[in-house]
Amino acid sequence: MVVAKMLQPLLDTAESARQLAEHYNHFKVGASVLALKESAETASIGIFAGWNRKLKSGPCKDRRCAEMHAIWDAFESGYKRILAVAVHAPRQADDATGLDLGVLICCGYCRNSFRALMELQMLVNPDVLFHFRNAMTGFSLSLTLGELLARCGGDRDPAIYTLGNPVLGLLEQAGRSP
Repeated sequence: MVVAKMLQPLLDTAESARQLAEHYNHFKVGASVLALKESAETASIGIFAGWNRKLKSGPCKDRRCAEMHAIWDAFESGYKRILAVAVHAPRQADDATGLDLGVLICCGYCRNSFRALMELQMLVNPDVLFHFRNAMTGFSLSLTLGELLARCGGDRDPAIYTLGNPVLGLLEQAGRSP
């Protein structure tokens, strides 16, 4: 219910974030995440934006993925559960499988990161909703994380823990090791 009410602001945030993106591989990507912060007394919802850019330091160093930047910002702000992810970008076939769904889906690197987080029961679960919107045509596609991984891959890749991945940074900060 919360996700349905917040879908339009989530999509709008991803579209606005795209305007800040660097041209990487000849296109700009904007993303946003709807995240939940819970304590014994309260719960709050936040929307965090990310765009493809290269950072000079931190766990996202040398990574340009908009989704990972948005998730890292949510985590750094104390939000420990992702409810939904929105991606706004031009259409492009998947970099790993060649599958063309009419939108740009999360890259193989991000899918592997999401799988690792899901397996470790951190931040995401198979029911997290992903909303992809084609920046040129407005065409949208919605999938759960489980559906995204089943349809587009995201095989478990042990190297994901050693490539300066934000997942490793999240684990280190949480005091957990893969």
